[in-house]
Amino acid sequence: MDVDRTTVIEARRRVGLSQSDFASMFGVSKRTLQDWERGRHKPRGAAKTLLKVAVRHPEVLREC
Repeated sequence: MDVDRTTVIEARRRVGLSQSDFASMFGVSKRTLQDWERGRHKPRGAAKTLLKVAVRHPEVLREC
């Protein structure tokens, strides 16, 4: 599964958080999250893996 802008948007939607809260959960700025959602930059490393988890198992992130 590639992580692109639609994956980021879908992950946040499934978890049910605002951009600010979702960015905070990932330890990135709101601006970085917006760049991911707009396709300007792609998440890397742990963030990329966590986004995949968020899409497949959003309930796990809701517990955090």
